Amino acid sequence: MFRAWHNSLALKVRVSPMGALQVADVTAWDAVRVGMGFVRAEGLFGRTVFVPASSVRGVMRSFSERLLLGLGLRACDPLAPNACGMGRDAAPRRIYLESCFVCRTFGSGQLAGRVVVGDFWPWNSEAVEATQRDECATANRTERRGGIAIDRRTRAGALGHESEVEVVTRGAFYGDVILTNYQLWQPALIGLALREIEEGYLTIGGGSGRGFGRVLCRVVGATLRQSLDVRAAAGSLDGASRKIIGAGGFEADELPVPDGVTWEREPLADVARLSGKEWTRLFEALLDGPWREFVTSREKDRSNHRDTENIEIGGEEKGGGKEEGDAGVVAGAEAGVVADAGAVAVAETAAAEPVPAQDAAPVPGDH
Repeated sequence: MFRAWHNSLALKVRVSPMGALQVADVTAWDAVRVGMGFVRAEGLFGRTVFVPASSVRGVMRSFSERLLLGLGLRACDPLAPNACGMGRDAAPRRIYLESCFVCRTFGSGQLAGRVVVGDFWPWNSEAVEATQRDECATANRTERRGGIAIDRRTRAGALGHESEVEVVTRGAFYGDVILTNYQLWQPALIGLALREIEEGYLTIGGGSGRGFGRVLCRVVGATLRQSLDVRAAAGSLDGASRKIIGAGGFEADELPVPDGVTWEREPLADVARLSGKEWTRLFEALLDGPWREFVTSREKDRSNHRDTENIEIGGEEKGGGKEEGDAGVVAGAEAGVVADAGAVAVAETAAAEPVPAQDAAPVPGDH
């Protein structure tokens, strides 16, 4: 997947609290300032509050798992013993084909992810230094929010069971979400996760039951980079077509960029820079084209599999040999259950989704 570089997409994301945002530093109990302090690190202007990449990436990955499972597509539980890449020793191609769609995007123990999320800092790196300092100072004017347990007998506050946390209520945090060697359904998946955060269905940090974690999440800019070799192979090297070309083998893995956006020729790649509004138009086009094609192609694969395969419990197949039945069962056969559409990864995916020819040795990714 990464031996050769094909494309990349860098999204610049701004996250602004819509109330209280709590990302607690569980390793440091601050008894002087507040009971549970907001996480801090050394930044450009001294020690400052920030939103760690894991707080955003984890929310995006868990949503992606639920979304794909809800659509009947494959998504493993990264904490389960039989998660993708756990305890397997196979060739890179087989590891890729046996991995679920979430692990192909975010990575697993034996497969590097295509998505990199950076830490979110309380300043815009594109602003002048004075503005950055002001933004940082604004976010660091934190507040304390207290809480107390309820006595079940008196229904009043239980003395001795008070708590206090530090929250951020103002300012904005800026970070990057970068995809490399992506297929065009993958930025659509990332865009859907960011939209769920924007609409309030996903929260960041802790205390969501108390109303914490609601944020405004906006993509304020995007940069597309396309390998010249890939564009030449697709017949669009002259720039006239202004296409985005994915790294997959789907017919729908090409898409025109929004009107008004042009490619700029650089020594190693063609580059297109998009505003926030242009990214929104591109995202909608990704949903209507590659994402829809990705979902419907998997539905067709499942339908064809149900029509042609009839696998019994224990790996015996009606109308065929046992070896064919065993090949169709990936994880279900060991548990003694019928393989469903989500467990026949190799049989479905090898035909429907070719692996990029430049498959590299697996690189450990995170969950």
